[in-house]
Amino acid sequence: RAEISEPLPIPAPGSATWADLWAVVNVAPEYRDLCRGWLVSAAHSGAATPVLLMAGAQGAAKTTGMTFLGNLVDPVSTRGAREPKDISAWAALSTKSRIVRVDNVSRVQTWWADALCTTVTGGVEATRALYSNAGLHVARLYAAVILNGITLAGITRADLAERTVALEMQKPDVYRTEEDVAEAYESLRPGLLALILDDLVAVLADTEPTPEAGGLRMASFAALLARLDRQQGTQALCQYREVMARHEDEALEADGFASAILRLVERAPGGKWSGTYGDLLGAVASIRQELHTEHRHNYRSDWPESGTAASVWLTRREGLLWNVARIRVTKTRARVAGGKVRRVVRLESVNAAESESVHTSVHTEAGSVHPAGPDGPAEGGIVHIVHTSFTPERPDSPTKQGSVNDVNDVNALLLEMEDKVETDPSEGLDESREFVGVHSVHIVHIGPECDLCGGSPASPWSDGTADWTLCETCLGVASRAV
Repeated sequence: RAEISEPLPIPAPGSATWADLWAVVNVAPEYRDLCRGWLVSAAHSGAATPVLLMAGAQGAAKTTGMTFLGNLVDPVSTRGAREPKDISAWAALSTKSRIVRVDNVSRVQTWWADALCTTVTGGVEATRALYSNAGLHVARLYAAVILNGITLAGITRADLAERTVALEMQKPDVYRTEEDVAEAYESLRPGLLALILDDLVAVLADTEPTPEAGGLRMASFAALLARLDRQQGTQALCQYREVMARHEDEALEADGFASAILRLVERAPGGKWSGTYGDLLGAVASIRQELHTEHRHNYRSDWPESGTAASVWLTRREGLLWNVARIRVTKTRARVAGGKVRRVVRLESVNAAESESVHTSVHTEAGSVHPAGPDGPAEGGIVHIVHTSFTPERPDSPTKQGSVNDVNDVNALLLEMEDKVETDPSEGLDESREFVGVHSVHIVHIGPECDLCGGSPASPWSDGTADWTLCETCLGVASRAV
């Protein structure tokens, strides 16, 4: 423990509620369950916890919120540290605290972004021990981190953005004196700590499988939120998905080279472009000038200047390009003009219909193909499944129920049926497959993803002013909001 560490209070169950916390920490309502889950994760010393970013307008009491949230789990006598100047300063700061608070952050330099990623998931920083020639000093970097003073747009590294959660703080309706708020908070601390520990116990006692994290990088954190939702009836995972979707959009918009890639693919014939990394830099050079004219920004800090740098950039942001813009990045080696073998990158825009749908047809007799009906194929029919992207079965299925995420899940469902399934196991997932006797399972009904969290299945819904496609979880949240 550091010199600034202070003791935790004795937990007092029943003396406070979560509503009491939101009365002194101005977290926007749509982020409160996520904040609650973050506190539970921070209280679990073995859990990888994402960086918490205090976002909001001036006057939203972000520094006070950072102090209050951090002190619930790891109380200290100071309000927050200054931005570290090097990795040694960061190692000294992060090795003796469970929660590291950094206030008035102006920018996240490359070395610090790497250190933050390491601190979130766990790692070490090894340096030569002082006053020795061969001595080694090893600092273990593993802590929960709260940053205040920077917007998400200031975090240009995609890998750090994937490990960051931004909490939107709102201005209070009526400002209170610091002494009044601090006194109210201190009286609540024992009860709030009991609430956090109750949630942690419930999460640790839940050993049931959790939904797959999908595109969420912090899969363990997502699993913790899923268990919290299941045990306490919160909406933390749904809020996390929504926040991360917004993160990705903002991260891509803030990246000049990403914006240029998007325009390049949009203008390419058929939404497809290929060439060497040198060709890529040449192709986006004119777009860079367009962006400079539009936004008055030269994008020097995040614009690769060589083919190798462009390759590294694409590697770091490949997932981001797919999640936000459905741009598929394929890297290979090919023979180019002059007979030389060079590294080649292919950029392809995959439209929503191709990436979210599945094409099915029913063969009722040789040479005859008919569309699948709502109740599936006729008895004895053969279903020809062409695509490998599936959503869960319709809830009104008259027979077998189950979650279907890919072609392997389809195989598993069919094998559970009494009817025999004839399929060639040597075929790849991209190959067509014929299933015999699938009249016992209706054709999987494919729908779009949820507009808010990207989950499925989703169904149409209107709030009276706009039309949405929402999953069951988001539908409940939206209905209550309306």
